[in-house]
Amino acid sequence: MKSVKRIIIIALAVVLGVSAGCGTDEASNSESKNSVSQTSQASSSENKVSQTDQVSSPESETSQSGNDMVSGNLKFTIDKVITTKLLKGENEYLNDKADDGKAFVIIEMTAENIGDENDYVNPLYFSASSDDISISDAVLLNKPDGLEMFSGDIMSGKKRKGYLAYKLEENWKSVEISYTEVLDNKPAFTYTVNRSDAVEQ
Repeated sequence: MKSVKRIIIIALAVVLGVSAGCGTDEASNSESKNSVSQTSQASSSENKVSQTDQVSSPESETSQSGNDMVSGNLKFTIDKVITTKLLKGENEYLNDKADDGKAFVIIEMTAENIGDENDYVNPLYFSASSDDISISDAVLLNKPDGLEMFSGDIMSGKKRKGYLAYKLEENWKSVEISYTEVLDNKPAFTYTVNRSDAVEQ
């Protein structure tokens, strides 16, 4: 009789042990599934945030459309391009005369402050090249069309006119001008002026 009881007790212990093990496995599987699901959701959420950030953060705040070039608060427009070997002054001693084989290219521009704060135009932010060769600024004694060098403060909503002048080969075909602010690693815009755009004087 004792032997029968002992067998029954052992059988019950085995059944209970198997049942507990199954319960533990099911709970473990459930927790594992929940963990995977939460990790998947978190990863999906991070991807969505990353994609949203990429869409909402433009690569640049600059643009170029036609003759209008924008950098930050300033919109630049090229009004006129002049190419000449001689700018006459009040007398012959005040003439601006290009060296033999050279010519002046004068770019008349307007800058408009489209921002809410005052800003300024710095001529040192401009650089130019022709046929992939950098060209130097030209210092003029005279004022083309009565304009000053392109430089100075601009109040919000106001405009400033001026000129940029360069000296290059007389038979130039095109001039590429770039505008790069002091803390930028690349130009805000680059614009190509062709010989056909220029007025010969």
